[in-house]
Amino acid sequence: RPRAWLHLLPALALGAGALAAGAALAQDAKGCKDPAMFPQRIPNFSIASCRVAADTDTFRWPGGQQQAMGQRTEVVYKVPKPADGATPKYIVGNYANALKGIGGELLQDPAKGSLGDRLTGRVLVDGRTVWVHVTSDSGVAGGNWSSYKVVVLQEDAAAQVVTARKMLDELNQAG
Repeated sequence: RPRAWLHLLPALALGAGALAAGAALAQDAKGCKDPAMFPQRIPNFSIASCRVAADTDTFRWPGGQQQAMGQRTEVVYKVPKPADGATPKYIVGNYANALKGIGGELLQDPAKGSLGDRLTGRVLVDGRTVWVHVTSDSGVAGGNWSSYKVVVLQEDAAAQVVTARKMLDELNQAG
């Protein structure tokens, strides 16, 4: 059930604001697509890389952190040159507004930070927590980000496949 939030797509599209703008300038990396939770992206950005896997991640925000396990999607967006990019506050603010639009909680709210260059949030979808983190691994050039990264992790209790009890039983049987 990695796509449990698909019924929220209409609300996300309405709440996405400026995310709803046009096509990317460059071709997306082969096999990559926007995360289902955020079907639109910031204008002028194309997908440089992506990764989808059962994984863990530690989400950090001022005053807290939480490790989560489940289906993790990471998408890195880039523009050909910094002048085609957008400011960190514009990029992160758009994702924050989209997340708030579906009832999400902002644990690291870009509107409350001096730089406004990070978002960490979560939202409950079909009884499971979905974590969102938006940031950039590149610096600011000319006031703009030339790349940014979106991580969406849908928690899944079934991702925990090894139990300590089972391992202990097997060790006891083996002698």
